[in-house]
Amino acid sequence: MNRYAVATFTAIIACSPSAVFGHGTLPIVVSTQNGTLSVSGGATTVSGYAANVFADPDDQAPLMPLPNNANLLFTTLPSFKLNDLAIDSGLFLEGLPRRQVGGSATPRWLWYWNPATQAVETEPHNPLAEVITNFDGEISISQLATPVSASVQLATPTAVDLAGHADLMRILLSNSPAPTAGVYGFFARVTSPSYGPSAPFFIGMSLGLDNSQVFQQGAEAINVAAGLAADFNFSGGVDGADLLVWQQTLGASGPNLPADANLDGTVSAADLAIWKSQFSQSAPGAPVITIPEPASAILAVLWITAIGNINRLSRNAWRSLRTGFRE
Repeated sequence: MNRYAVATFTAIIACSPSAVFGHGTLPIVVSTQNGTLSVSGGATTVSGYAANVFADPDDQAPLMPLPNNANLLFTTLPSFKLNDLAIDSGLFLEGLPRRQVGGSATPRWLWYWNPATQAVETEPHNPLAEVITNFDGEISISQLATPVSASVQLATPTAVDLAGHADLMRILLSNSPAPTAGVYGFFARVTSPSYGPSAPFFIGMSLGLDNSQVFQQGAEAINVAAGLAADFNFSGGVDGADLLVWQQTLGASGPNLPADANLDGTVSAADLAIWKSQFSQSAPGAPVITIPEPASAILAVLWITAIGNINRLSRNAWRSLRTGFRE
């Protein structure tokens, strides 16, 4: 897929009466809270990487052939509902990679769930997905390759954007060769120069499925396969081994760090707080893990390991570590 294809898509959509648009039943609701963006409106989950999963049951949601171009499939859903963003504050969509629990160490960008096997798999045709908006630029992702750019502007926003549902993006999926029927999707968050970024959420795409419940099932299975934010070693649960990963990489900075639970680009005490909140949790259907008991056993292991590295720990992080086990 290239800019010519994107331009062709935009032109066809603009002038083709056969192209169907709709706002859907599960818009991505973007609000602000204490200077941070928040997302709601999807199906909420109790376990898995994202708290919100968008698998819209609307009959306009499934991927359909692009008018006059059978090599591309498209959808305009989900739409967005912007609540209280400031005019001209800027709103962007950022695609997020995530390793699969028990899978390859390579981060996955585009996910696929096979309804025939009821499993998250690698799609053999390796389709390319593209998120485009009315602004210059797009996110182009495949399953395992790191994209050139993972962020695209969604809105300025304007007063019109804030007036109701807004179709801010269009998603294309390559159809040559034809991808296997099932659920496709990617993790993302919204960002803004004026606010802190939102928590991750999942955007699903349905291909060749007639049942919206199967669509939701596949999207939730992908979310579970991505694990928990504090599952730093991608074992399927949060335990003392994840704590050691955090301790060994404390202070590291950069993209896609396993122990960067809050996605701020740095492994810090904030990530430890997320580990503490998810300690002993396991994703449904994930491999069984052993949780060391009692908690003092974990503390003993960590204390021995950390003593040799105490000079690397910040005073606040070390205090947070000790306090976390006392509570």
